[in-house]
Amino acid sequence: MAQSSNFQDGTKFPTVFGFKTGNVEIGDYDRGVMRTLGVELQDPVIGNRPRLFLRVPGIEGTEEDKVAVVFVNPEQVFSYYKVPMILVRRDGADPAMSRWYQQDEYRIAGADSQVVTKTSSYSGLDLGKGWTYLESKQRAFPYDISYTIELVARKRLDVNKVLRKVLSVFPPYGNIVVLDDLGSARTYFAQQGGITEITEINDIVTRYPAYAVTLTVWGELDHNMPERRKTAENINETLYQKNIEPIDP
Repeated sequence: MAQSSNFQDGTKFPTVFGFKTGNVEIGDYDRGVMRTLGVELQDPVIGNRPRLFLRVPGIEGTEEDKVAVVFVNPEQVFSYYKVPMILVRRDGADPAMSRWYQQDEYRIAGADSQVVTKTSSYSGLDLGKGWTYLESKQRAFPYDISYTIELVARKRLDVNKVLRKVLSVFPPYGNIVVLDDLGSARTYFAQQGGITEITEINDIVTRYPAYAVTLTVWGELDHNMPERRKTAENINETLYQKNIEPIDP
């Protein structure tokens, strides 16, 4: 993450590192899971075709192999379900402070900042160059964000095809891509928690084979505001420092 600590003229300046980053919130991970899964948006919607869909070849009961995808939590209280379908549900977000450590996420030159020469108030000698203002932001807090992806079809062979598609994207150890509010892509570790059989048998005729795949994203929620600070332009030495004789090279 750190960039060069020197100016082009070779002046050493180690107090600036990194680059400006944006914020990520809970909805960015919802979109990241859908984006990584390969969900597409159909706009405008024609007839009863799904608005969100995932292409899974060879599934009966679909048009152009488009399996409907519904994000069921938290906004959509009621949704029109059409089998076959994929339901994506966010279960919760828990702080994971074992992954946290106190550190600035970045420290860069502030807006309208200028490079000035730092001088010694005692000797008047130049101590180096630096920015007049610095902007920094504290590191985001880590969270474990959990999801459940439910897969439903009319036939076992069809739901197995959808399951194969989902597992190819979310193996036991995988990643998702999230965009922050500056449009920068971030990659976060995503751990699959397993597969559960959730087949429903309503009566002797109606039977919907189904699976549930759980997923935990090792994410972070960033609500810290950037801070702007003025830097020192001169340094006051202590009496001890003043009595030290310079050492000849």
